Order: sequence, then structure tokens, then C-alpha cells
Amino acid sequence: FNVICPPIEYPSLKPVARNVVATILCMDDLFLGPGVFRSSNTDIVALSNGGLMHAPALELPSFPSHVRFTSDSVQEVDACKVRSALVNDGLALVCLDQALSKPNEFESFIED
Repeated sequence: FNVICPPIEYPSLKPVARNVVATILCMDDLFLGPGVFRSSNTDIVALSNGGLMHAPALELPSFPSHVRFTSDSVQEVDACKVRSALVNDGLALVCLDQALSKPNEFESFIED
């Protein structure tokens, strides 16, 4: 598959051919969509081997609007509203135009 890698590693944001492993989110008989993907340029796809984690970018109209958030960057998203959706609904869908390169950029959603 071709994936877009973090700008810290590939500044051009051009798709790069990599091996990909996906997860599927299900609960009982309910399909909730794709989960995170992980990719690597080697045959063994592992984060501990230098692989990358990718979150899917989806439009999911079946989820209520108060759990869906879109913005250009993570700094522009209302962290309090995302945290509230996580606590009250158990789900928050965040779609950003800019790629994130550091895991700690999501900390504001789970910490006060």
C-alpha cells in the first residue's frame, strides 16, 4: 500500500510504498470501522522495528455530530469538547488536515 508518513520522516508528504497491517473494530455483530494501521518498509511490520502507526481518516455520518471534530491542526480542536465526548460517549473522531508526527500532540484530549 501507499501511505503518507509523518513529515518529520518524509517532509514531502508524498505517498510511500510500505507493508501495511490493519485492525478491524467490531463489537458483537456491529462493525465499527477500521482501527489503526501499522506499516513498515520491511517484511516484519512492528512498531518496535521502526514501523509507523497510522490512524484512518474516515467520514462516518452514522456517528452523532457532537463526537466528530475536524480542523486544520490539533491546536485548533477544542480539547474540552473532545475529552467530554470521550468520557460521555466513549468515542471521539478527530480528522485533521495536517499530519501529526509526535504522539504527545494528542495529550490535551486526555489530560487536563
